[in-house]
Amino acid sequence: PLACSSPNLKKLGSLHEPQQVKRGGEIKSTVTHSHKSAKSKSRVLEDQARIEQFWLQFQLALKSRDSSKVAALTTFPLVDFIYEGIGKKGTREEFERAFPFIFNEDAIQFLLSQPASKLKKRPDGRRYAEWHNGEDSEGQLTIIYLFAAHDGMWRLVQIVLIG
Repeated sequence: PLACSSPNLKKLGSLHEPQQVKRGGEIKSTVTHSHKSAKSKSRVLEDQARIEQFWLQFQLALKSRDSSKVAALTTFPLVDFIYEGIGKKGTREEFERAFPFIFNEDAIQFLLSQPASKLKKRPDGRRYAEWHNGEDSEGQLTIIYLFAAHDGMWRLVQIVLIG
């Protein structure tokens, strides 16, 4: 434990050791709040590092316009994948055939311009990027690319087309 001269600091105990608490005749070990907070911050930083690493790989795959490289960073089947007008769970083959549409040049440029820190965060921890083509003769198209940790690795897990 750390040596403390202040009585207030001594009450807090060590930041690195569990505290002993007596409850109902039993002694239970509990982690200090400061220690929990440090662990939580550490997990957030580790997760952010994983997202940053994934995003860099994803952007490099997009930059190469190589559907198989992007597919390698995608979890299949894709949930709610719209292909040929039918909503279903998309296979890797369908993803690669639809690649020029779901990753059109404007969408690729948008995704390449976004740092990982600009991905929007959902309450469940997943992240997403939302691309809009604006108005044209065929109407507006929105594509939402949803990313999540899957088996400890961040992946593209869902693509939603609206319009």
